[in-house]
Amino acid sequence: MASAKPTPTDSDSLSSCLAQLTAAAREGLGGTKDTAINETPLGRALLALHTRHLKAAGGIERFRARGGLHPLLVLLRRASPAAADPAPSLAGPGSAPSSIQSAASAGPCPSPSSASLSTLDLVLSILADCCTERACRTEVRRLGGILSLVTILECGKTDSIQNRAARALGNLAMEAESCADIHSAGAVPLLIESLTAYQDSPCLQSVIRALGNLADSPQHRLALAQQGAVRPLAELLAAAPDPALTLALVRALLELSRGCSRACAEQLSLGGGLGPLVSLASHPKRTVRESAILILANLCAQDLVRPALGNAGGVEVLLGELQQRRGPGGAGPASQQPLVQAVCLLCREAINRARLRDAGGLELLMGLLRDPHASAWHPCVVAALERFFYDPGALGQLQALGLAPLLAGQLCGELGDEEEEGKEAASRDSPEERTPERVEARSFRSLGSQLISEGYAAGPEDISPDRSPERSWLVLGVAPDDWPTLRARPPCQRSEHRELGEMLLQNLTVQAESPFGVGVLTHLLLSGSPEDRVACALTLPFICRKPSLWRRLLLDQGGLRLLLSALTRPAPHPLFLFFAADSLSCLHSLMSPTVSPAPPPASPLDIDPPSPCHYEPLLGSAPSPAPDLHFLLDSGLRLPAQRAASSAASPFFRALLAGSFAEAQMDLVPLRDLSPSAAWPIMHHLHGCRGCGAALGPIPPPGQPLLGSEVEEALEAADRFLLPGLEEELEEAVGRIHLGSQGGPESVGEVFRLGRPRLAAHCARWILGPGQCPRKRALALVGLLEAAGEEAGPLTEALLAVVMGV
Repeated sequence: MASAKPTPTDSDSLSSCLAQLTAAAREGLGGTKDTAINETPLGRALLALHTRHLKAAGGIERFRARGGLHPLLVLLRRASPAAADPAPSLAGPGSAPSSIQSAASAGPCPSPSSASLSTLDLVLSILADCCTERACRTEVRRLGGILSLVTILECGKTDSIQNRAARALGNLAMEAESCADIHSAGAVPLLIESLTAYQDSPCLQSVIRALGNLADSPQHRLALAQQGAVRPLAELLAAAPDPALTLALVRALLELSRGCSRACAEQLSLGGGLGPLVSLASHPKRTVRESAILILANLCAQDLVRPALGNAGGVEVLLGELQQRRGPGGAGPASQQPLVQAVCLLCREAINRARLRDAGGLELLMGLLRDPHASAWHPCVVAALERFFYDPGALGQLQALGLAPLLAGQLCGELGDEEEEGKEAASRDSPEERTPERVEARSFRSLGSQLISEGYAAGPEDISPDRSPERSWLVLGVAPDDWPTLRARPPCQRSEHRELGEMLLQNLTVQAESPFGVGVLTHLLLSGSPEDRVACALTLPFICRKPSLWRRLLLDQGGLRLLLSALTRPAPHPLFLFFAADSLSCLHSLMSPTVSPAPPPASPLDIDPPSPCHYEPLLGSAPSPAPDLHFLLDSGLRLPAQRAASSAASPFFRALLAGSFAEAQMDLVPLRDLSPSAAWPIMHHLHGCRGCGAALGPIPPPGQPLLGSEVEEALEAADRFLLPGLEEELEEAVGRIHLGSQGGPESVGEVFRLGRPRLAAHCARWILGPGQCPRKRALALVGLLEAAGEEAGPLTEALLAVVMGV
């Protein structure tokens, strides 16, 4: 018969339970039988303590006052899986050793019995409950309980043991002295290991809570981050855990990110935590939502993570939260402070400034400047506004918001200094500044004087981006319409104009290749508006001369593809085409600086003397050798031929004339859909002529259309008859005639219309090669785009191949 369930009796009183606990501590665990824990005297005592006495009002204090912690910790050591030596006696508890190695020196952790595990579970639960009281935490630390818990954490490889040991350590970590001892005992690596070794949610919650409580000081937070505690937390958060685990994670990450260290920010980003945190910023549970927002605000202290944070949507989240807290019925200044600082720090990168500007950040910053209750934040806000100085659109918006009167009212006195951040907070766009004027540059006076000195304002009352000179024709030094006039000027005037343009371009190149300039260009290329992205790609070949830089921006990050795709959009602006042709030509010279440019195709008069003709001897009255075959055209014209030579020249004619077709036995073989002019170069090619001049026959002179002409027919026939050598010869002849000295920009489009890849490459080389004036380049590019029409793929590939030097 099954034993009856024990009922509370006098044997379960607190005195009896303490007596059983003391006896077990003195004598051991009372046998090694695998008996159920609740059927032994010690088991009943532990259950009574856990379920009744400690939960009663004042129960933990009575347990401590009557000396229960000492035998409990001795029993903890005896029940521990690492207990290999006899436990210390009750007479001398001593203090905690300095490290975990002394406890583990006996060898690997033995496998405990089920009775020991049950006892250990109960003892750990009781100890964790006791450690919720401050006096108990002090006593446990004095009795060496921290090292025992760390030893169990290392050896007790079950969910329940890890859960209860971590819970007890988490409670102990609420005391600063205990927190330091836990760090010194080596608990942090074991807790971090548990994050990946266990899947049980309650166990993970206890481990996560312990890590969060151990982040009680800047030194301890840094130690946790340096030991790798943040990344597994971020990875758990990215795995979309259950609600309870999510709450534990954001609470721990909030503690770890206070005064955010570089290691913390880097691990949180590498662990994929930025996106989940942005998503949790709209969580229905207030604690989760506010913790996620504050974590994002803390991360803004590190420049290395701010661009990625902006890409994940953090800018809009932080700005929206600050706007809400500053609205009617919003929170007080204390809750706004971390968000104000975060928004101001986000202004240090161009990629985030654009997001802030588009999301209403300028209005919010101006509102802070007008708010007398926000005066403590004014230096930080002014420094943030200063970052928008080179953004004409933002300056125009600030003028409309009343920046000029606000600056004028503040010019009579300086504001306080902006709070200094660590060097990690410095902008990712620009190099670190260490000038003595750095603090002064963050004042209203400095911002106003910069606006005036750069021409944006004639005085404090006049700030206008419209006064800036037209970011002028910097590259060419002249408007496209004035180019012919410039070419007519004396060489000395043209030289002066060119020197001025080159000087300005050199200065711009120096700025573009600085860390700040690289950041601006990268932001414009990857995250700017469509117009800004195209303009950046258009300008890059002129202002970037470092191969590593323009290769990264134009090739790896798609700037070249972006520029080429903009060319083929419907109705591009003529000025854009004017600059695009020059930009691509400049890039071509950068890509192949050591390759000698191909000479321009020659006119027919410049062609070398023709090679000997092998077909003409067949055409005379006494042909030698005598033809053994004639080809019959649709017009009725008979063309003499040699069967052996024709069969050897092409797989098509070999199969036709020497195979199993009827034509192999015929002396008069018809060739359909072929005019005499188109057949002429084919006959010459079949009989071994290479460069005899026959390929020039079907080509019309420059100025006449090629599409629908006899040369197009000849090209199609060469393709049909499998004569690739003739195709290449005909295409080369077309290029020499129409893209040579007698051809002009209008011929480029005509050649491209033939739809031949090699001729498309010839057209691209004509535009991008050296020696062409910008106006002719642009006109030729217009003709190419008109010829390409909606089928722009071949044109894009041809330009790309020529630019890349393929």
